[in-house]
Amino acid sequence: MIGSGTISSGATVSGSVVSDDVRIGTGSRVEGSVILPGVRIGRNCVVRHSILDKNVVVGPGGALGLIDPAAHFGWAEADLAMTALFGGFPENFYAAYAATRPLEAGWRERFSIYNLYHLLNHLNLFGAGYLSDVRDILQRYR
Repeated sequence: MIGSGTISSGATVSGSVVSDDVRIGTGSRVEGSVILPGVRIGRNCVVRHSILDKNVVVGPGGALGLIDPAAHFGWAEADLAMTALFGGFPENFYAAYAATRPLEAGWRERFSIYNLYHLLNHLNLFGAGYLSDVRDILQRYR
């Protein structure tokens, strides 16, 4: 079964379910597999007995990749702040990050202002459990 919008030119598909909006490259074989929407299979690839979730890319030589549907160009401090929102990462993560991409002085002190939006969103969606965190941050900026 092959879904609508799927392009499979010069490929072989057998015993498989291929969802909508899939691209299968020339010379590729898909056998006994389930291929979910948005998957891209490159040329001359062999996919057997697999379930490929949406946004997976099968490149040359069978290398797997992922199309991130939420990719963005972000501010490093805002992204790092998000890591600390619900517990953080080990200190060696932040040290390795800073060694690769130096950060401006005081970057940790700005975490709270970056996370205010996310906490307000959680307050709106999930209720008063986030209210004290929001108040604590707002108190710092009075």
